[in-house]
Amino acid sequence: MLESPLFLTRVECPVCGTVNEYETIRVGAYTEGERETDFSPSFIKWRNPRYQKYHPLLFFAATCTQCQYTREFNAKFKEWSKDNHFRAYRLKVIKERHLRDLEAPGSFIKMVGAALDNERYPHETAVLKLLLAAYDELLNDHPSDLDLGRFYLRIAWMFRQLQIGQGVSSGNESSSGRDDYEKTVTDLEIWLAGWRRNIEYLAAAGDLCFRPEPSPDAVETPLADRFNEILSRAKEYSRSGDQLISEFRSLAADARAAGTAGAEDAAGNGFH
Repeated sequence: MLESPLFLTRVECPVCGTVNEYETIRVGAYTEGERETDFSPSFIKWRNPRYQKYHPLLFFAATCTQCQYTREFNAKFKEWSKDNHFRAYRLKVIKERHLRDLEAPGSFIKMVGAALDNERYPHETAVLKLLLAAYDELLNDHPSDLDLGRFYLRIAWMFRQLQIGQGVSSGNESSSGRDDYEKTVTDLEIWLAGWRRNIEYLAAAGDLCFRPEPSPDAVETPLADRFNEILSRAKEYSRSGDQLISEFRSLAADARAAGTAGAEDAAGNGFH
């Protein structure tokens, strides 16, 4: 059995004093694809496939279970009690303003905090936690524009995932299984594209390596014949792979269409 990619870290909330146990990602728990132009990973693959429905950004921010105070879950936050500057110059203002806004009529903090649900809506919850982190950062006398930019950029990453259908949380296992299936087919597609590019490079390199020097009476060499035969089989493998991926995609589309009606009935209007 694969071990859990998460472990618990106990941290006291600096605002209300609640000791929370936050889920923390183990080093090497997942792999990423190449980065997009906005630095979002093209795909994420957990080593334990049971966790494929979770985006790592779900664990990027830590939210207190009692007062919903939210910070980026990094070493600085874990050791806040040893940070003399934070305790002396920032904590008092943050605490007063957060608790004031928490108890205000129509509290944004309460509304968003009540909607968090790691299990049923992991992607949406990741977005909400990032929004809470940005909100609490803005309570500082001198908010960090860099941190705010990082939070907003990651929110954009999550909306991209939701928009392309990778991680639309429906709260049922069959939907999660379909998402895992489609992500794995995408992984295969990316791998096949890499295979095809390398075959093209290999064809060009083989021309230089096995072709005889140009001359009027030049003929194919035995090595060139063998290379062409192997190259032809490699190209056929690429064509077969394209066909297989197309069939996998077709199966996924049929499964999603078959599950649409039931998912809508079960989820109602979806996430809030």
